Amino acid sequence: MAESLLARRPAAMALGFGGSVLGGDLSLAAQRKLVEAAFEAGFRYFDVAPSYGHGGAERVVGEVLAGVREQVRIATKVGILHPRPLGPMALARRVLRPLRALAPGLWGRAAVRVRQSAAPRGQFGAAAVEATLRESLQRLRTRRVDHLLLHEAAAADVDERLLAWLRTLQREGVVGTIGLGTSVEETGRIVTAHSGVFETVQVDHYWGAFSGFAAESAGTSIVTHRCLRSGFTLARSAALQEALSDHDHRAELRRLLADRRAAPELLLKAGLCAVPHGRLLVSSSDPHRIRAFARWASESALSIEARSLNQCLQRIAEPGTTFRGVVRFPRSIDTTSVTS
Repeated sequence: MAESLLARRPAAMALGFGGSVLGGDLSLAAQRKLVEAAFEAGFRYFDVAPSYGHGGAERVVGEVLAGVREQVRIATKVGILHPRPLGPMALARRVLRPLRALAPGLWGRAAVRVRQSAAPRGQFGAAAVEATLRESLQRLRTRRVDHLLLHEAAAADVDERLLAWLRTLQREGVVGTIGLGTSVEETGRIVTAHSGVFETVQVDHYWGAFSGFAAESAGTSIVTHRCLRSGFTLARSAALQEALSDHDHRAELRRLLADRRAAPELLLKAGLCAVPHGRLLVSSSDPHRIRAFARWASESALSIEARSLNQCLQRIAEPGTTFRGVVRFPRSIDTTSVTS
């Protein structure tokens, strides 16, 4: 396995593999194939957490990438513990499984409740952070994580005792950068209160939230996820159609957005335009789609259209506004408080 991976040396990419897809109904063999496909396609950034895949995501990533560890960057998190045995909630989810196709909303809410009940949240005490990290290192088969993020942290969770302990872990060489993996709103509050601490921020991909990132912030490690999900929500909106009405490429953009095959590529590339110095996390349970993401990011096709769409999306996703009561676009992060 390691030899076949080492034989491939693709160029660095602006994409990262989101490990939340690992686990669930996927077999262990299928999970391994996903991580292998991502590496072979050129992904060099892998994002996991103790709670992903009911605790299995870190193990799969650690196992598959053990032979190429020096070629990849791994981000994991603290704050949400490794899940406990699921018990009755797991049984309820199995009972509901036949309804997944018929009632995806019900299935999704059940899945969220399973995760929340199984994995204690808000665990940011020094002892909990150290124990969580040590367990993650064992599962990941590594002595060090490149990026350690505070998982769904609120401003009240971050104090000087926690930061002092995180700095200790950095000095020991166990942690590379310290970052945040929480909402745009809480990210803004935390980096304002603790200037110069967090070198990586991972947030949902809201086009309008990044319009304030100036050129001097190019060195900041910005990671976004759910780019396609947010993009498809906006693509179905009347507001976007209105924004397109006076655009030079309106006919072509409307055609592409209506095309089930072209729309994902267009939205992915528009997302890359929105955060030119950052990284987009993508995930799928289909290795072919993982390879397609990599291909889309590296090809020049639809580049002009993607830039045009990004302009329209930013126009309707102004920071601090509510979009048609469906997607709330929070205020931009104050990048002067984020270190590079």
